[in-house]
Amino acid sequence: MERILLRELYYAQLDDFNRLSYVREVSQEDLDQLRNDSLLVSDSVHERWMREEWSNINISTALPDLRIPVLFVNGMKDVVINPEDQHADAMSIPNAKEVIFANEGHMFPIEAPEKCAGEIAHFFGSLGSFSETRL
Repeated sequence: MERILLRELYYAQLDDFNRLSYVREVSQEDLDQLRNDSLLVSDSVHERWMREEWSNINISTALPDLRIPVLFVNGMKDVVINPEDQHADAMSIPNAKEVIFANEGHMFPIEAPEKCAGEIAHFFGSLGSFSETRL
């Protein structure tokens, strides 16, 4: 019984969460697709995420140890992950590049895929060949 209630609660919250993640108007069809995609993940994974990981994950202390080039593509209207926290994380990585879009949010890659892909392509192009990139 508890598992069913948790799942129903999670999926009800998921629609609200996904709706808030968008800057632009999102259709119910898109929200349904996001929810249906999440159904592909087992209940045990969802339960662990909701009960343990969501409020306890913090990788910020490990970021300064990264030695590979990292691209942060952030939206200033992100309500899921605080933009100031994202900026602090980007600045803590020695080989990070941060690109901030003033009018984008958490779902930036879905809402503006051409802009996002352009930044990713430019970043990879700036790295040169893999053999030239110092890791």
